[in-house]
Amino acid sequence: MHVGVDEPRHDRLVVAAAAAATLAVIAAPALAGLFSNVSVVGPKHPEDVLTDMGRVVLEEAPHAYQVGDVVVLPAQLDQGIAWAGGVTTDRIAGTAVPLGVRGLTSYRYLPASERAPAWAFSLEPSDRVMADVGTVFFGCIRFDLMRDCSPSLLMQHEGEFYMLRAGLGSADLVEPGAPLEAFSFPALVHADLGTLVLGAFDLHPGARVMVEFEDGEILEAWTSESVVPGATAWWIGATEPVRRVTAYALDGEVVGSVDIGG
Repeated sequence: MHVGVDEPRHDRLVVAAAAAATLAVIAAPALAGLFSNVSVVGPKHPEDVLTDMGRVVLEEAPHAYQVGDVVVLPAQLDQGIAWAGGVTTDRIAGTAVPLGVRGLTSYRYLPASERAPAWAFSLEPSDRVMADVGTVFFGCIRFDLMRDCSPSLLMQHEGEFYMLRAGLGSADLVEPGAPLEAFSFPALVHADLGTLVLGAFDLHPGARVMVEFEDGEILEAWTSESVVPGATAWWIGATEPVRRVTAYALDGEVVGSVDIGG
């Protein structure tokens, strides 16, 4: 399954993507290996594919659920998580846009509160227990002593933004003529394990970004000119491997292309 749009167009998508963000997401590239051999269709006895700690969490955490061989805990409902690293709106340059997927991250990536259960401090990445951080946003954040803002992933809790992943891309990510850069993260796409692929390039009004999958299908990504000042931001969620991303100017000229995966 691929999640794309027929006619995505920059700022209009801020509104459209908000409607699509009922199921939204992201996790660190380092976690991608956790999903490499996961089957969404479970075995006859799904609990058999879980790790020992995964079974403990599934039994003891009130809101935990299973997807393939991964145990997921909704961070919004988890009393064991301390929401830290708030991002005030004055630090967001442009608009923070919802990406239409649910963010995943290693459970211990989020700081623990005083209410965290004992197992929360014993989890390792190999236990395949993830925190679902809810709707993930793409924004450009101003940091002290930095001239330009930094493309970043944000999560939201009780109406406030928090940092999930800061500083996507190289320093010249959106400089004129810089090569197109792309980033991928494990994600929940319509409740299935999948991938979020996103990036940005120097501003080309009306640009289109086409995503080619390993099965040969090509879909257009969401785009926005309001996320990163002076740049066109793009993203797509999918449950099939992505092969290549190509950006086209309004006149059809290729302005950037990048291969993804092996």
